[in-house]
Amino acid sequence: HPNDIGYPLLDAKDLRISDFKRIKQQEKTKLISSLIGPLFTRYIKLRHQRHEPKPLFDPEKCIGCGKCVRICPGKALELDNDGHVVADYRLCIRCYCCHEVCPADAITIEERQ
Repeated sequence: HPNDIGYPLLDAKDLRISDFKRIKQQEKTKLISSLIGPLFTRYIKLRHQRHEPKPLFDPEKCIGCGKCVRICPGKALELDNDGHVVADYRLCIRCYCCHEVCPADAITIEERQ
């Protein structure tokens, strides 16, 4: 059943990682952190402690807009005094929302080893 913004409400017990990946790839990436909620964010974090590829930040390309910082559901990113992204990979849940919202293509995903 839709909520007041027209999106179906999600029941965390019915969600799977594949559901999250599908949602993440949709055009409405900006809404992910508000739709997921803290419990699902914690679940994803626990599932991704298995050495998933991490996002890599290129300070030469970064324009310091802060979009990645605002979208990060794990609160793993911040801007330093020079306006470049600093990541705390212990908090990163590997959702790659930061990569998807970066207008400067300054964020890539590391290669699997």
